[in-house]
Amino acid sequence: KHEIVLEPNSSEIKQRLHLEHLPKDRSNLVVVSRFNEKEALYYFESPKNLKLQKGEITKTITKT
Repeated sequence: KHEIVLEPNSSEIKQRLHLEHLPKDRSNLVVVSRFNEKEALYYFESPKNLKLQKGEITKTITKT
Protein backbone atom coordinates (compact mmCIF):
# COMPACT_ATOMS: atom_id res chain seq x y z
CA LYS A 1 0.00 0.00 0.00
CA HIS A 2 1.37 3.37 -1.00
CA GLU A 3 -0.45 6.58 -0.13
CA ILE A 4 0.10 9.85 -1.97
CA VAL A 5 -0.92 13.21 -0.52
CA LEU A 6 -1.87 15.97 -2.95
CA GLU A 7 -1.75 19.69 -2.28
CA PRO A 8 -4.90 21.69 -3.10
CA ASN A 9 -5.05 23.07 -6.65
CA SER A 10 -1.92 21.23 -7.72
CA SER A 11 -1.35 19.49 -11.04
CA GLU A 12 1.88 17.57 -10.73
CA ILE A 13 2.85 13.95 -11.24
CA LYS A 14 3.29 12.29 -7.85
CA GLN A 15 3.82 8.67 -8.89
CA ARG A 16 4.97 6.83 -11.99
CA LEU A 17 4.56 3.11 -12.46
CA HIS A 18 6.99 1.52 -14.90
CA LEU A 19 5.52 -1.66 -16.38
CA GLU A 20 8.90 -3.38 -16.67
CA HIS A 21 9.15 -3.34 -12.85
CA LEU A 22 5.90 -5.27 -12.48
CA PRO A 23 5.71 -9.07 -12.30
CA LYS A 24 5.32 -10.86 -15.65
CA ASP A 25 2.10 -12.52 -14.44
CA ARG A 26 -0.23 -9.55 -14.01
CA SER A 27 -3.45 -11.56 -13.84
CA ASN A 28 -3.82 -10.90 -10.10
CA LEU A 29 -2.53 -7.32 -10.05
CA VAL A 30 -4.73 -4.25 -9.56
CA VAL A 31 -4.14 -0.59 -8.73
CA VAL A 32 -6.77 1.00 -6.49
CA SER A 33 -7.09 4.77 -6.74
CA ARG A 34 -9.19 6.72 -4.22
CA PHE A 35 -9.87 10.45 -4.42
CA ASN A 36 -12.63 12.50 -2.76
CA GLU A 37 -14.47 9.35 -1.63
CA LYS A 38 -14.41 7.92 -5.20
CA GLU A 39 -12.62 4.71 -6.10
CA ALA A 40 -11.22 3.47 -9.41
CA LEU A 41 -9.69 0.07 -10.20
CA TYR A 42 -7.00 -0.34 -12.86
CA TYR A 43 -6.18 -3.83 -14.16
CA PHE A 44 -3.19 -4.89 -16.25
CA GLU A 45 -4.93 -7.83 -17.99
CA SER A 46 -8.18 -8.26 -19.88
CA PRO A 47 -11.13 -9.40 -17.73
CA LYS A 48 -11.08 -12.96 -19.11
CA ASN A 49 -7.46 -13.40 -17.96
CA LEU A 50 -7.94 -12.14 -14.39
CA LYS A 51 -7.48 -14.64 -11.57
CA LEU A 52 -10.51 -13.62 -9.53
CA GLN A 53 -11.69 -15.28 -6.35
CA LYS A 54 -14.85 -17.34 -6.62
CA GLY A 55 -17.79 -15.27 -5.45
CA GLU A 56 -20.73 -16.62 -3.48
CA ILE A 57 -24.02 -16.47 -5.36
CA THR A 58 -27.25 -16.43 -3.38
CA LYS A 59 -30.84 -16.38 -4.60
CA THR A 60 -33.92 -15.15 -2.80
CA ILE A 61 -37.43 -15.69 -4.15
CA THR A 62 -40.19 -13.54 -2.71
CA LYS A 63 -43.86 -14.10 -3.45
CA THR A 64 -45.65 -10.84 -4.18
